[in-house]
Amino acid sequence: MLIYLLVWSWIFGLNVWFSSADTFEQEEMWYHHESDTTGISQLVASLIEGADDDSVRLDRIFEYVTGTITYDREAYRAGNKRINQSISEILERKRAVCWGFSQLITVMCREAGIRSWSVVGYTHSRYGIDENFDYPDHAWNVVELDGKYALLDATWAEANPTDRDRLFRALPREFIQDHFPVLPMFQLLPCPVSFEEFVNSNVALEDRDSCHFSVRDSIRAFAELTYVDQKVKESRVAMNDNPSEKNRSNLGHTLLDRAVVDKEAADSLMDNDQATGAPVLYGESLSDFRSGKKLTTLYPWQQEAFGFAWLNYGMSLYRNVPSPNKSDRDQIVTAFKEAHGILSGIEVPGFAIKQAISMIEENLAILE
Repeated sequence: MLIYLLVWSWIFGLNVWFSSADTFEQEEMWYHHESDTTGISQLVASLIEGADDDSVRLDRIFEYVTGTITYDREAYRAGNKRINQSISEILERKRAVCWGFSQLITVMCREAGIRSWSVVGYTHSRYGIDENFDYPDHAWNVVELDGKYALLDATWAEANPTDRDRLFRALPREFIQDHFPVLPMFQLLPCPVSFEEFVNSNVALEDRDSCHFSVRDSIRAFAELTYVDQKVKESRVAMNDNPSEKNRSNLGHTLLDRAVVDKEAADSLMDNDQATGAPVLYGESLSDFRSGKKLTTLYPWQQEAFGFAWLNYGMSLYRNVPSPNKSDRDQIVTAFKEAHGILSGIEVPGFAIKQAISMIEENLAILE
C-alpha cells in the first residue's frame, strides 16, 4: 500500500513542478537575451560593420545606446520598478532605467565579442540626483578591451552629454569619486576603497598602491560563477558592507532565487529518472530557502516553491531507497511534514497544492 500511494502521488501530484511568470530563470533569460538573439545580433552587426578593433566597436555601441535610449522617467516615478522585461522592449520603447542601460551595453558588447559586466553600486550626488546609501541603486559597466578593463556609465552619459568623455572609458581614480561598486574588483584599483570611505567622501588614493589585490584574478573568478551565484555573491558583499534592511532583504531574495534554480534542477533529474543526484540538490535548495526566509518575507510563489521542494525532497529520498529503514522513513516523514506545514499555510491554495496536501496526509498516515 505504501508503494502504491507513493507512486500514485508521484504521478498525480508530487511532481507538479513549480512555475511562475516571474521566476529567476526568466530573469536570467532576460539577462542573456536568449529570446531575442536574431534582432540584437542584426543590430550590432550593422553598428560595428567595418570596425577594425574592439575599441571602435565599443565606441559605436556606446554612441548608439546613449544617443538612442533615454532615461525611463515613468519607471523612476514608480520607484525604479523596471517596465522593460526584455532587451527587445528596451529597443522598442527606447527608454530604460540604469539597469536597462547597463544590460543593453552588456548584451550588445557580447554580441560584438567584447566581454562586459553589468555592475551595481552606490553613487555620490551629481546632476541633481539624490544620494542613497541604503542599498545599491545604480548600474554601469566594466568591459575588457585588449586584456585591459574599462569603466563606463551610459545612463549618466545619456543625461549629460558634455560629461561623455569622463564617463566613457573612465579613469578608475576619477570614477571612484562618485561610483562605488558593490564588488571591490570593479573599482579597477590596485587597493580598493572601502564603503565607509566612499560614503564619507574620504577617498584618498595616495599611498594605496602597496596592496596585493588582483583585479584580474578576482574578475576571472567571478566570471566563472553561474549568474545566480554571481548575484548571491554580490548581495552578500552588499550586506556585509552595509547591513541595511534593504540589503538584508535583497540577500534573502537572491538566496531564494538560487533555491528555486536548484529545486528546478533537482526536479529535472527526478523527471528524467535520474533520482540519485536529486536529494543533494534538494538539500542545497532547502538550505537556501531556510536562509532566505530568515532574511526576508517570502512571496506566495516562493512559499509554494519551498513547500514543493520539501515534498519532492521526500519523494527523492524514497525513490533512492525504495525499502526504507526506520532512519530513512523518519527523514521522509520529516520532509512530508515540513511540506505539509508550508503548503497548508498558503492563503489561497490552488488545485495542485490542495491535491498535494491531501496526498501528503494519506502517505503520512501510512508511514507513521
